Parts: sequence; C-alpha cells; structure tokens
Amino acid sequence: MNRLNIQRQADRRDEILSAAQRCFVRSGFHQTSMQEICTEAGMSAGNLYRYFPSKETIIAGIAERDRAAVHQAFARADPSQRLAPVPEGRPPPPPPRTARDAAPRSRSTPRISSTAGKP
Repeated sequence: MNRLNIQRQADRRDEILSAAQRCFVRSGFHQTSMQEICTEAGMSAGNLYRYFPSKETIIAGIAERDRAAVHQAFARADPSQRLAPVPEGRPPPPPPRTARDAAPRSRSTPRISSTAGKP
C-alpha cells in the first residue's frame, strides 16, 4: 500500500471518529446508531465497518486519539515552567475544599419525640 493511501485511510478514520464523537455528544452513546454515524461521516455502512466493526471500537479509537494528543502536549511542554499562566479575564480557581466543607449537610434538624423515654 503506498504512502498516499495510508494517509488517506488515516484521514478517513479521523473523520469517522470526529463524526461519531459529534453523534455521541448529541444523542449519547447508547442512542447513537452506526447508521447515524455513517450519515454524519457521509459514508455507507459497509465502508464504515471496514474501519470500525462496532461502536465500542469507535470509542476505543476516540480514546486513543485523545490520549495521543495529550501525550504530544506533554512532550511539547517546557519542564522549566511549573504552572501555566491564567489567561486574562479568567477568574482564579477556587481554593481547595476542607473536610468540613465536603461533609454532607442535613437539610432538616432531627426531631425529638415528646414521648421519648415514656413507657
């Protein structure tokens, strides 16, 4: 297989993953059919199944694509820079929560029965 065909297949695979991701965002994973992904990608079902035999393999492809993008971002990161600056206009992140703040709070106070302790 020549280099042009390999690149074309990789590009088409990425188009399918992007189309599937749009469908999953719009309808959810379980409600999205392979036919909807085909329509979004502009291809026949037979052609789609040559790239991905199931929705599960599409999800795995999306996860791998995203993992590779994060890996590349980390590889390009400058280790001498500890933290990225906060862009102007964006508020700083909230302070970390304490254990007291994280504890669930009761919506009502417990009732004390007036018959408590009486036989």
